[in-house]
Amino acid sequence: MLQFGEKPVQAAERAVATQLSGAEGLEHKFMEIQSYMGSHWDICLVYEFDAGRAGEIKARAPYADAAFYRLDSLPRGSIAEDHLEVIDGLMSAQSD
Repeated sequence: MLQFGEKPVQAAERAVATQLSGAEGLEHKFMEIQSYMGSHWDICLVYEFDAGRAGEIKARAPYADAAFYRLDSLPRGSIAEDHLEVIDGLMSAQSD
């Protein structure tokens, strides 16, 4: 979530650095913006972070583990439905 006055890329960098050690300074790329209306309105700004040249990346507490998957091989049963909606939107846009 964006903090007041924060730029979306700053929020993405903060989220990655808060959840993962070894991820500071990763190259990022804006992928797309999505908008969803359900019980409330969500605007999702999707970024890709390239960890190809990074050292060891680990989960930061309170997270127990960090794993990396290709979009087409995600453990969908472990992902919340509203997050799957964002992932599916991204996959659809990439196949166009």
